[in-house]
Amino acid sequence: MGAGVAPVARRSPSAHAPWQGQRVFVIGGGNSAGQAAMHLARYAERVTILIRSDSLSRSMSDYLIREIDAARNVEVRPFIDVVGGGGDGRLEWLDLQGSHVPGEARDRGGSCGFRSDRCVAER
Repeated sequence: MGAGVAPVARRSPSAHAPWQGQRVFVIGGGNSAGQAAMHLARYAERVTILIRSDSLSRSMSDYLIREIDAARNVEVRPFIDVVGGGGDGRLEWLDLQGSHVPGEARDRGGSCGFRSDRCVAER
């Protein structure tokens, strides 16, 4: 923890100030990732869930998928692998690869928080 990595769940609302109005990435498509995404959607401008499979239905509860589908600021990007990341003393970017990412794409971020074993990177 530290260096841009912090727990996402069960933090006070004031602890989410860094995500206020930001673009946030949640890596993974399980229930914990979905719950983290919905929680962050209350603060972030946009939450993007990155998954390797074609849909959330393989790994997430139906009720949570419906909530994500209804959320205006949450999107799901399938067929994405996070193959790297880094920054200067903290997580600042992610390397993404997949059928919807031409070659290797770099997405700049600002910090990373963990929910279960999934990463949330802010931009």
